[in-house]
Amino acid sequence: MKDTKERIIQESARLFMQQTFDGTSVAEIGAAVGISPSSIFSHFKSKEEIYVDTVERYIINTQLSQKKFENYQNMSLREFIDLYLDKAKELMNLVQEYTQGGDQSYVQYFSFLLESTIKNDVSKEKLVALNEQEMEVWECVVKNAQGKGEVSSDISAQSIAELFCYSFAGMSYSLSINTGASIKQLEHMLNTVYRIVAK
Repeated sequence: MKDTKERIIQESARLFMQQTFDGTSVAEIGAAVGISPSSIFSHFKSKEEIYVDTVERYIINTQLSQKKFENYQNMSLREFIDLYLDKAKELMNLVQEYTQGGDQSYVQYFSFLLESTIKNDVSKEKLVALNEQEMEVWECVVKNAQGKGEVSSDISAQSIAELFCYSFAGMSYSLSINTGASIKQLEHMLNTVYRIVAK
């Protein structure tokens, strides 16, 4: 059985995603866990501290490049795209688990992510750093692919990396709002970009 602190973080994450930070009360968190609101403060100093811990667990830790992309330096761009899609699918499954499913799961996750950049400066700094690290990984993979003749060198590695990253992020957000995130559509989009830049 999960300990109480772990259950507080888990239930808080679900509530924050579904209702936002301001829309979630300590009483609701306590009810979800099955403890009194006062008992929560035996584990956390404030609702803000709970929020920071949930962001760290469910956003920051899921986006760490060193965890997601081991040994990427030796991969072809084609292999890296396949790995990237596998990791995206894993995250999508986790989001469904966090939010207990539903049509709004991915919108709730994006809302939680964006809200965290407004509510907490440290979280924002970490997310900015994570985005920069992920872009660096893409650029490294593209440079290697250019050196091996897999990808055209007519376009800079940075521009190609940005094309992959921003296309994926933009389509993920758009699909989440419209029809729900679809790994098949995201895969088609990345494969299309690959065909454009590949030799």
